[in-house]
Amino acid sequence: MITVTPVAILSDNSAWLVRDDESGCLAVVDPAEAGPIEAAIDAAGGKLDMILLTHHHPDHIDGATALRHRHGALVYAPEDERIAMATVHVRDGERIALAEPQAGFDVLAVPGHTLSHVAYHGEGVLLAGDTL
Repeated sequence: MITVTPVAILSDNSAWLVRDDESGCLAVVDPAEAGPIEAAIDAAGGKLDMILLTHHHPDHIDGATALRHRHGALVYAPEDERIAMATVHVRDGERIALAEPQAGFDVLAVPGHTLSHVAYHGEGVLLAGDTL
């Protein structure tokens, strides 16, 4: 089972902390700021293994580099040259896993807000960034 918790960032946005309750593994979706995410990681207990990015806008990615360097987490992102810190590029139809097989997410291409926008779907949740 996973728990998804919103984390307030910037003045009017949220990132999402995803915790696999069995393993304690953590993922964060669209971390625009590292500080609030670090506090959420400390509160949740566990290890940050994955950073999931939905698109290239700064209000979704600006904290990813600092989090990657501090935690050694992989950064999953759509193929887009503007997301330089990505370590794994994802495409429509692929599946990624957090502490496999406890939490798996299908990658969905959802162009509209941006041409390279993706969403992550699985475990009863849709992590959609700025696309509804």
